[in-house]
Amino acid sequence: MREILERLSPLMKGYAEKQGEDLAQKNWDPYNLHPVLMSFWQNSFQNPQNFMNLQMEYWQNMALLVHEMGRRFMGDEHGKDIAESDKGDRRFRDPLWKENMVFDFLRQSYLLTSEWMKKSIHNTKGLKQQDKARLDFYTRQFVDAIAPSNFAMTNPEVIRETINSHGQNLLKGLENLAEDLERGKGELEISKTNYQAFKVGKNLALTPGDVIFENELLQLIQYAPSTKEVYKTPLLIVSPWINKYYILDLRPDNSFVKWAVDQGHTVFIISWVNPDKKLSQKTFTDYIEEGLFEAMDAVTKATGEKKMNVIGYCIGGTLLTAAMAYISSAGLENKIASATLLTTLIDFSDAGDLSIFVDDEQLKFLDEKMGIKGYLEGS
Repeated sequence: MREILERLSPLMKGYAEKQGEDLAQKNWDPYNLHPVLMSFWQNSFQNPQNFMNLQMEYWQNMALLVHEMGRRFMGDEHGKDIAESDKGDRRFRDPLWKENMVFDFLRQSYLLTSEWMKKSIHNTKGLKQQDKARLDFYTRQFVDAIAPSNFAMTNPEVIRETINSHGQNLLKGLENLAEDLERGKGELEISKTNYQAFKVGKNLALTPGDVIFENELLQLIQYAPSTKEVYKTPLLIVSPWINKYYILDLRPDNSFVKWAVDQGHTVFIISWVNPDKKLSQKTFTDYIEEGLFEAMDAVTKATGEKKMNVIGYCIGGTLLTAAMAYISSAGLENKIASATLLTTLIDFSDAGDLSIFVDDEQLKFLDEKMGIKGYLEGS
């Protein structure tokens, strides 16, 4: 315990200093929520009846809950739930959430409160649809964060494990916290996987291939054929620069790359470099011209074929779509025989939750943040 605390002390100090630096840079509202919240409260005060109705409904339900808990306390086993979680809600799957009166009260009062908060957003009149969507998104994040299952002292599973392990689970949690702070170098970078479990070339990205071309933005990998004959037209895969190229070559049994090679395709894939400050002036157009177009030229040079089938995955598909429009409008030679898009967003008129993070103020904040290092951190 002492060793862990000694390890955590400088890390927590660094974390606090980093938060102070962010405040010093006046990043008080990076998500530009203040005007949206002001609009919400203004509309609530202009329509007080709606707000009061929700308040009354909430307090009536809370009063019913207290009444039912009182009946249970007096020995009545036939009480009913005032609030019930969805069947798929894994947070409250432990039997004690219902069997124990204290945990049951926490569960139901939380569900009533979270439902009241979400209804307050949904039922507000006069809000722009975009503002309502943003408030709804952040309200859901807040509501999920304050669930009693997220806190050790109000989670029966954690309490049970703490007793059974004599507190070793809490010590392990502190160790994980220390590792996350060390990995984030002063920021909390929560691990979601075992970083030692996978290694490229050993149990990840096992399809044989070689880098045949590279420039500032990318490396182009050509995979070795596994069939006696191959199709004439090569296949180029444009991977996203948010993920690694081997997102399509994870394991032999689920690798799209291996499957395509085994079907007789000559497969190439773009592996984008992790950018640093020297690439800070590169634009989306550069990623088309120096990225996709130069990769296509390299495929032509390697195979002798001017036409190729191209697959775009995720934002790589967005890049491919923009490149096709660019080729058409500029009257350039079209080397794309066919284009296939996987999990690609093309119509951004309704971008879902993505649109919540896109407005003038947030984009300005991102530009300023990228101006410091020349790029935006991926996590």
